[in-house]
Amino acid sequence: MNQALTELQPQGMTAAAIYGLREQAFPNTPPSSTELTTLQTQPAWVNWLPLAHANTETFTVQELARQRQGPALTFLLQRCLNPDIEGFLATGGIRVKLCFRGSLLHIMTEAVVCPRQTLVVPKLEAYLQQLQIPDVMGVRIYGRRAGQSSPLWSYGSNHEALASSPVVETTVPTVEMVTPTMPTQAPASAPRWPGLRALLQQVFCLTSIFVPSPDSVWQPSTPARWHTQQGWRAAIAWTIAGVVGMGVMDWQVSVYLQTMIPTAALTPLSLETESLQTANADSGVGAAILAAARTTNPPFNNNLLDEKLALYQEQIQQTGIVPDILIVGSSRAMRGIDPEILQTHLAQQLSGQPQTIQIFNFGVNGATAQVVEFLLRRVLTPEQLPKLVLWADGARAFNSGRLDRTFEAIQDSEGYTQLEAGKFPPRTGNLTTTAQSQAPLRFGELHQGIQRQYQALNSTTRQSLQSLLFSHHDRAHLHDWLRDHLSTTALPAMSVELSPDAAALELSPQEAITVQGFLPLDRRFDPQTYYLEHSRVSGAHDSDYTSFTLVGKQLRATHRLLDYLAEQSVAVVFVNLPLTTDYLDETRQRHEQVFTEKMAAIAAESELVFRDLGQAWPNDYAAFSDPSHLNRHGAAQVAHTLVRDAQIAWQAVLPASLP
Repeated sequence: MNQALTELQPQGMTAAAIYGLREQAFPNTPPSSTELTTLQTQPAWVNWLPLAHANTETFTVQELARQRQGPALTFLLQRCLNPDIEGFLATGGIRVKLCFRGSLLHIMTEAVVCPRQTLVVPKLEAYLQQLQIPDVMGVRIYGRRAGQSSPLWSYGSNHEALASSPVVETTVPTVEMVTPTMPTQAPASAPRWPGLRALLQQVFCLTSIFVPSPDSVWQPSTPARWHTQQGWRAAIAWTIAGVVGMGVMDWQVSVYLQTMIPTAALTPLSLETESLQTANADSGVGAAILAAARTTNPPFNNNLLDEKLALYQEQIQQTGIVPDILIVGSSRAMRGIDPEILQTHLAQQLSGQPQTIQIFNFGVNGATAQVVEFLLRRVLTPEQLPKLVLWADGARAFNSGRLDRTFEAIQDSEGYTQLEAGKFPPRTGNLTTTAQSQAPLRFGELHQGIQRQYQALNSTTRQSLQSLLFSHHDRAHLHDWLRDHLSTTALPAMSVELSPDAAALELSPQEAITVQGFLPLDRRFDPQTYYLEHSRVSGAHDSDYTSFTLVGKQLRATHRLLDYLAEQSVAVVFVNLPLTTDYLDETRQRHEQVFTEKMAAIAAESELVFRDLGQAWPNDYAAFSDPSHLNRHGAAQVAHTLVRDAQIAWQAVLPASLP
């Protein structure tokens, strides 16, 4: 017993009284319930045992830690990092391993998840400052995940003030401690170019925007608050840097475009591309440009649409006569039906007077079903609508899976914004407006109102960017230049997703649009020479047929237009214009077949007249200017064919004064 108590050295105890009892003296009392008074009255023997360490000075855990006792310091640091004993026992908490290397104290913290430096370092640093361990000139703290051999982060600080406390010369029983293997120096590798790094850090800190990182030489007392305060400053700084960088890049791109891209590539596609000096008497270039200059119509981000609209409205205003037939569609319609020939033969066949029937070709490059619906239902007033709409185009104008860049550009225009606001076009009479204003607001109208407001905001934002950015006006040309550059250099062996008619849409000064809006082209398509200057694009990689589907926005626009024209008593004839066999590969042929079947179904359900000329002259290349566009000879053949078509009620376009 004396040996056991001597080894235990219980603190605060100076002696022990040991009693010996006979078991038969307490037959009914369990040993654990024996009272001290009973033992003192009836002991068999008593031995007074003074403890050997009774006169030895005792120490608290803090005092032992100050004497560099590893177990005591480990216990205190773990208690500092794990104040919740229940959580510590349930999860294992943060474990601490430490060792002394000269005047440095190395502390390794580890847990199932690597302890956060911003949480561990402030607590340990504050506690060590309070503990004041003598002769410890600095501390190195590390963090790692349990089971790893190398730390994920490290921190170092110096504490010269700790050396001021004297060391207590006291002999204390030493306890063996298994210490982790620690490097003699901090594991963080020395950075390259320390002088340059320090200089840059000093310069950035002088701006008061940047401050030293919490992972460097100091640690904030409240890390969460420090990160919150520094977050918005860094956000502002990087935002300013990004805006400045974007401005410099935009300016450089603008300068590069002006110096590298040919001037012809930057010419907008409009009637102004024709030369006024070469326009003959039948040319409508001069009239269209002058009409566009005199008109008060807002622009629609499409020069050809703006100029043709101005020319159409000015002719109505000057003559007082609305055209009997209006040809609409894309560039295929603008080149594919000659209104003069159609007017001459149709008038002679019906009345014998060519001047009695007026026809205007309102074909616009890239016009889809959405563009045609927008033009006829929203831009033109009911008084400006013809008696018959001759819609000439093909499957690609009804593909809802492709990007409708023409209509998207119109949506971003000032004209579209004014139209959504009800400021354009000016309409006569206020009865309809008053009635509509008194009608109850329906969910569909509310949805359209929100959509109009969003589109107006989007248009305002785009116009603001257009006024601020140098290269915004040339973004489409930059896209085309990059596409052509990559398709000829970076991707020489690949089929690129392009529209094969992009180059064919360029107008030359000798190819002036007539006063009736028609573009007569004399050139004839020859596959042997055409593809020496133009890329051959298959249907699988043609952007006009990308994700081909007839269900979607284009079909909805078609139905809205047909319903509106039926309410206005305007007849509609759709002509599927001819294509060449060179253009109609397997992919395009399949899509065109689906399109003709769909249009025939729509015609059966509505008053639409559908005429399919898609494969009327597939091998007559002399009638085409390129694989998918007719020239003036093909446009004349289409006009002759339509005049002789008995399915079209041409009698409806005759003036009321004629039989």
